Amino acid sequence: MRDDFDSLRRILTENLWYFGSRADFDDKLDCIVPGVVISRQFLERLVVSREGFTSESWRSRVDMMASDPDAGDSVAVRVQQDVDHVGMLCLSELDDDSELWRLYGGNGHGVCLGLDMTQVVNDDNFGLRGPFQVSYSDQRKMAWDPRPQGIHRLAQAEDHLLRKQTAWKYQKEWRFIMHKDNEKTVGYHSVPCGALSTLIFGRRLTAAECKEIASWVQAGPWNPLPRIYCREPVQVTYEL
Repeated sequence: MRDDFDSLRRILTENLWYFGSRADFDDKLDCIVPGVVISRQFLERLVVSREGFTSESWRSRVDMMASDPDAGDSVAVRVQQDVDHVGMLCLSELDDDSELWRLYGGNGHGVCLGLDMTQVVNDDNFGLRGPFQVSYSDQRKMAWDPRPQGIHRLAQAEDHLLRKQTAWKYQKEWRFIMHKDNEKTVGYHSVPCGALSTLIFGRRLTAAECKEIASWVQAGPWNPLPRIYCREPVQVTYEL
Protein backbone atom coordinates (compact mmCIF):
# COMPACT_ATOMS: atom_id res chain seq x y z
CA MET A 1 0.00 0.00 0.00
CA ARG A 2 1.34 3.44 -0.92
CA ASP A 3 2.26 5.76 1.96
CA ASP A 4 2.40 9.36 0.76
CA PHE A 5 3.96 10.47 4.05
CA ASP A 6 6.78 7.91 4.19
CA SER A 7 9.55 10.33 3.20
CA LEU A 8 8.24 13.01 5.57
CA ARG A 9 8.05 10.50 8.43
CA ARG A 10 11.66 9.43 7.81
CA ILE A 11 12.82 13.02 7.87
CA LEU A 12 10.96 13.97 11.04
CA THR A 13 11.46 10.83 13.13
CA GLU A 14 14.87 9.64 11.90
CA ASN A 15 16.47 12.75 10.35
CA LEU A 16 16.89 10.90 7.05
CA TRP A 17 16.72 13.19 4.02
CA TYR A 18 16.78 11.67 0.55
CA PHE A 19 19.46 13.08 -1.75
CA GLY A 20 18.30 12.12 -5.22
CA SER A 21 19.99 11.58 -8.57
CA ARG A 22 19.62 14.21 -11.26
CA ALA A 23 18.31 11.36 -13.43
CA ASP A 24 15.06 11.62 -11.44
CA PHE A 25 14.73 15.42 -11.65
CA ASP A 26 11.75 17.04 -13.37
CA ASP A 27 14.15 18.96 -15.58
CA LYS A 28 15.76 16.26 -17.75
CA LEU A 29 18.39 18.74 -19.00
CA ASP A 30 19.58 19.52 -15.47
CA CYS A 31 23.23 18.57 -14.80
CA ILE A 32 23.67 17.08 -18.27
CA VAL A 33 27.32 17.00 -19.42
CA PRO A 34 27.17 18.28 -23.03
CA GLY A 35 30.55 16.82 -23.96
CA VAL A 36 34.15 16.47 -22.84
CA VAL A 37 37.27 18.06 -24.33
CA ILE A 38 39.69 15.16 -24.73
CA SER A 39 43.34 15.42 -23.73
CA ARG A 40 45.86 12.67 -23.12
CA GLN A 41 46.51 13.90 -19.58
CA PHE A 42 42.81 13.74 -18.73
CA LEU A 43 42.46 10.23 -20.17
CA GLU A 44 45.43 8.98 -18.17
CA ARG A 45 44.00 10.47 -14.96
CA LEU A 46 40.63 8.90 -15.73
CA VAL A 47 42.22 5.45 -16.15
CA VAL A 48 44.20 5.75 -12.92
CA SER A 49 41.14 6.91 -10.95
CA ARG A 50 39.05 3.98 -12.19
CA GLU A 51 41.65 1.21 -12.43
CA GLY A 52 44.29 2.29 -9.93
CA PHE A 53 47.14 1.71 -12.39
CA THR A 54 48.15 2.14 -16.00
CA SER A 55 49.18 -0.98 -17.93
CA GLU A 56 50.56 -1.24 -21.45
CA SER A 57 47.13 -2.27 -22.73
CA TRP A 58 45.51 0.74 -21.09
CA ARG A 59 48.16 3.06 -22.52
CA SER A 60 47.33 1.69 -25.95
CA ARG A 61 43.65 2.39 -25.36
CA VAL A 62 44.50 5.93 -24.25
CA ASP A 63 46.43 6.41 -27.49
CA MET A 64 43.43 5.22 -29.50
CA MET A 65 40.97 7.43 -27.63
CA ALA A 66 43.20 10.49 -27.90
CA SER A 67 43.11 10.15 -31.70
CA ASP A 68 39.41 9.26 -31.93
CA PRO A 69 37.24 12.24 -32.98
CA ASP A 70 34.22 10.65 -31.24
CA ALA A 71 36.04 9.98 -27.97
CA GLY A 72 34.62 13.11 -26.34
CA ASP A 73 31.09 11.77 -26.64
CA SER A 74 31.94 8.34 -25.25
CA VAL A 75 33.88 9.82 -22.32
CA ALA A 76 31.00 12.21 -21.66
CA VAL A 77 28.76 9.17 -21.15
CA ARG A 78 31.13 7.86 -18.46
CA VAL A 79 31.37 11.28 -16.80
CA GLN A 80 27.58 11.57 -16.91
CA GLN A 81 27.30 8.28 -15.04
CA ASP A 82 29.48 9.73 -12.29
CA VAL A 83 27.28 12.84 -12.10
CA ASP A 84 24.13 10.68 -11.96
CA HIS A 85 25.54 8.90 -8.90
CA VAL A 86 25.91 12.14 -6.91
CA GLY A 87 23.14 12.74 -4.37
CA MET A 88 21.55 16.20 -4.48
CA LEU A 89 19.03 17.87 -2.19
CA CYS A 90 17.10 20.64 -3.94
CA LEU A 91 15.55 23.51 -1.96
CA SER A 92 13.83 26.81 -2.65
CA GLU A 93 13.90 30.32 -1.20
CA LEU A 94 10.11 30.35 -1.38
CA ASP A 95 7.63 28.85 1.07
CA ASP A 96 4.33 30.11 -0.36
CA ASP A 97 4.58 29.73 -4.13
CA SER A 98 1.42 28.00 -5.38
CA GLU A 99 3.19 26.18 -8.22
CA LEU A 100 5.85 24.76 -5.88
CA TRP A 101 3.12 23.60 -3.53
CA ARG A 102 1.32 21.98 -6.46
CA LEU A 103 4.40 20.18 -7.77
CA TYR A 104 6.24 19.26 -4.58
CA GLY A 105 3.79 19.81 -1.72
CA GLY A 106 1.12 17.33 -2.71
CA ASN A 107 -1.03 20.19 -4.03
CA GLY A 108 -1.59 21.31 -0.45
CA HIS A 109 -1.59 17.84 1.13
CA GLY A 110 2.10 18.07 2.05
CA VAL A 111 4.44 20.00 4.34
CA CYS A 112 7.07 22.65 3.64
CA LEU A 113 10.24 22.16 5.71
CA GLY A 114 12.36 25.19 6.60
CA LEU A 115 16.07 24.82 7.34
CA ASP A 116 18.25 27.16 9.37
CA MET A 117 21.21 27.38 7.01
CA THR A 118 23.53 28.78 9.67
CA GLN A 119 23.25 25.40 11.39
CA VAL A 120 24.00 23.56 8.15
CA VAL A 121 26.91 25.47 6.66
CA ASN A 122 28.89 25.29 9.90
CA ASP A 123 28.57 21.50 10.02
CA ASP A 124 31.62 19.47 8.97
CA ASN A 125 29.54 17.24 6.68
CA PHE A 126 27.96 20.13 4.78
CA GLY A 127 30.36 23.06 4.83
CA LEU A 128 31.72 22.35 1.33
CA ARG A 129 28.55 20.79 -0.06
CA GLY A 130 26.24 23.77 -0.15
CA PRO A 131 23.82 25.25 -0.26
CA PHE A 132 24.72 26.47 -3.74
CA GLN A 133 22.49 28.94 -5.56
CA VAL A 134 21.20 27.84 -8.94
CA SER A 135 21.45 30.35 -11.80
CA TYR A 136 19.23 30.49 -14.87
CA SER A 137 20.15 31.04 -18.50
CA ASP A 138 19.23 29.64 -21.90
CA GLN A 139 22.78 30.03 -23.18
CA ARG A 140 24.22 26.80 -24.54
CA LYS A 141 26.55 24.98 -22.15
CA MET A 142 30.00 24.23 -23.49
CA ALA A 143 31.76 20.89 -23.34
CA TRP A 144 33.61 20.26 -20.10
CA ASP A 145 37.33 20.95 -20.41
CA PRO A 146 39.25 19.15 -17.61
CA ARG A 147 42.47 21.08 -18.23
CA PRO A 148 41.73 24.36 -16.36
CA GLN A 149 42.50 24.43 -12.65
CA GLY A 150 41.48 26.49 -9.65
CA ILE A 151 38.77 29.11 -10.08
CA HIS A 152 38.33 28.34 -13.79
CA ARG A 153 37.60 24.68 -13.10
CA LEU A 154 35.18 25.67 -10.33
CA ALA A 155 33.37 28.01 -12.72
CA GLN A 156 32.94 25.14 -15.18
CA ALA A 157 31.54 22.86 -12.49
CA GLU A 158 29.09 25.54 -11.39
CA ASP A 159 27.96 26.10 -14.97
CA HIS A 160 27.30 22.40 -15.52
CA LEU A 161 25.77 21.56 -12.12
CA LEU A 162 24.18 24.82 -10.99
CA ARG A 163 22.64 26.37 -14.10
CA LYS A 164 19.18 25.67 -15.47
CA GLN A 165 17.03 27.10 -18.23
CA THR A 166 15.05 30.26 -17.51
CA ALA A 167 11.74 28.37 -17.56
CA TRP A 168 12.66 27.15 -14.05
CA LYS A 169 13.66 30.56 -12.70
CA TYR A 170 10.45 30.93 -10.69
CA GLN A 171 11.64 28.15 -8.34
CA LYS A 172 14.55 30.21 -6.92
CA GLU A 173 16.46 27.00 -6.25
CA TRP A 174 19.41 26.21 -4.03
CA ARG A 175 20.94 22.76 -3.70
CA PHE A 176 23.28 20.61 -1.70
CA ILE A 177 25.65 18.39 -3.67
CA MET A 178 26.91 15.41 -1.63
CA HIS A 179 30.18 14.85 -3.49
CA LYS A 180 32.58 12.19 -2.15
CA ASP A 181 35.17 11.56 -4.86
CA ASN A 182 33.88 8.61 -6.94
CA GLU A 183 31.62 7.26 -4.17
CA LYS A 184 27.92 6.99 -5.00
CA THR A 185 26.02 9.30 -2.64
CA VAL A 186 22.43 8.96 -3.85
CA GLY A 187 20.42 7.94 -0.79
CA TYR A 188 19.65 9.07 2.76
CA HIS A 189 21.76 11.57 4.70
CA SER A 190 21.23 13.42 7.99
CA VAL A 191 21.37 17.16 8.64
CA PRO A 192 22.42 18.80 11.94
CA CYS A 193 19.74 18.26 14.59
CA GLY A 194 19.31 21.99 15.12
CA ALA A 195 18.77 22.73 11.43
CA LEU A 196 15.04 22.04 11.07
CA SER A 197 13.53 25.38 12.10
CA THR A 198 10.05 25.45 10.61
CA LEU A 199 7.18 23.31 9.34
CA ILE A 200 4.41 24.83 7.24
CA PHE A 201 1.40 22.54 6.87
CA GLY A 202 -0.41 22.49 3.54
CA ARG A 203 -3.91 23.91 3.52
CA ARG A 204 -5.47 20.58 2.53
CA LEU A 205 -4.12 18.55 5.43
CA THR A 206 -6.76 17.43 7.91
CA ALA A 207 -6.51 18.28 11.60
CA ALA A 208 -5.83 14.60 12.34
CA GLU A 209 -2.96 14.52 9.84
CA CYS A 210 -1.51 17.71 11.31
CA LYS A 211 -1.63 16.22 14.80
CA GLU A 212 0.08 13.03 13.63
CA ILE A 213 2.84 14.95 11.85
CA ALA A 214 3.40 17.06 14.97
CA SER A 215 3.87 13.83 16.93
CA TRP A 216 6.59 12.75 14.48
CA VAL A 217 8.44 15.98 15.15
CA GLN A 218 8.33 15.32 18.88
CA ALA A 219 9.63 11.78 18.32
CA GLY A 220 12.58 13.03 16.26
CA PRO A 221 16.02 14.26 17.32
CA TRP A 222 15.32 17.97 16.78
CA ASN A 223 16.69 20.39 19.34
CA PRO A 224 15.21 22.91 19.59
CA LEU A 225 11.83 21.78 18.28
CA PRO A 226 10.89 23.56 15.05
CA ARG A 227 8.05 26.05 14.87
CA ILE A 228 4.83 24.91 13.18
CA TYR A 229 2.65 27.08 10.96
CA CYS A 230 -0.35 26.42 8.75
CA ARG A 231 -1.28 27.94 5.41
CA GLU A 232 -4.74 28.53 6.86
CA PRO A 233 -5.90 28.59 10.48
CA VAL A 234 -5.82 25.00 11.72
CA GLN A 235 -4.88 24.77 15.39
CA VAL A 236 -1.79 22.61 15.83
CA THR A 237 0.12 22.24 19.08
CA TYR A 238 2.64 19.91 20.62
CA GLU A 239 1.22 17.65 23.31
CA LEU A 240 3.65 18.09 26.18
